[in-house]
Amino acid sequence: MFQSISWSQYFLVLLVATLLYYVLVWIIFFNAKIPALSGLANFRSPPLHGEDEPDEMLSTVQHIMDELRPVFTSTNKNELLYSLQQHLQKYRDWEVNGFRELLNEFIAKESNHKCSIRLDVDDLREVWTG
Repeated sequence: MFQSISWSQYFLVLLVATLLYYVLVWIIFFNAKIPALSGLANFRSPPLHGEDEPDEMLSTVQHIMDELRPVFTSTNKNELLYSLQQHLQKYRDWEVNGFRELLNEFIAKESNHKCSIRLDVDDLREVWTG
């Protein structure tokens, strides 16, 4: 039986199987949006570390961080605080444990490293209250 299979056929089957495997991994774990495979795209992988935390919060925090990166070009503290208030006003009412703490840590680090502006707890509170 194995004598009837050529090496080119073997490598072709191996290549197709590998491609299918990686496409399925990409769809399942990265929630890729392929219209023809929308049923598989909605499949959620089990949470890591046994946590039941919603991935929505982490992806939203990452999105907000990416949105805030261009803000840290100002060297004036008042301008920086005003710009942060404007960007964060749509997220003020979002009450999820750890949401503001993660963003406050990011804001404090970025303002210190990129703008050389140290923001204290009152400044960070002002960013959220406006």
